[in-house]
Amino acid sequence: MQNYLYDPIMDGTYCVVGYNGDEEEITVQLHGFNHSNPVSLIFDRVFKGHTEIRNINLPDTLTELGEFVFDGCTNLKEIHLPDGFQNAWPNAFARCGLEKITFPDKVASLAPYLFRDCKSLKVVECGKGLKKINNCAFFGCTALEKIIVPQNTEILPKAFEGCDREIEIVRF
Repeated sequence: MQNYLYDPIMDGTYCVVGYNGDEEEITVQLHGFNHSNPVSLIFDRVFKGHTEIRNINLPDTLTELGEFVFDGCTNLKEIHLPDGFQNAWPNAFARCGLEKITFPDKVASLAPYLFRDCKSLKVVECGKGLKKINNCAFFGCTALEKIIVPQNTEILPKAFEGCDREIEIVRF
């Protein structure tokens, strides 16, 4: 069973602030509420340490992820971010099992330590809105092979700090 704790946000949307469950596949939604009050934010550490999670279905209304949201979710291999998604805070995907991720066009920057020690991450595809990759965004991503970014994306000098190999950067 999946049980979520949530709080309203001033804009009329909701923030998921807690999760209790042990299922491999989860769907983030507000049970018992109508969909006119959507989830726009999953707050800090909501799924931290839930190694049982293999697949997560995020709401189409999600625009932000807090810090350490998926920290230690080692069996989460891929995640689909909705088209309206805009921002992930530092360490949102720290130490998780992601192998590949695609960011939608509305994401403008990748935060420092966004993928801290994601030892399985191999491929990152960024949308056309990406302007900047911050220092240490991929800190310790030892399996990272390729990142696809727009032509004008600024990649700070230490974005790939702690990576063991040369990263192929494909610009479009």
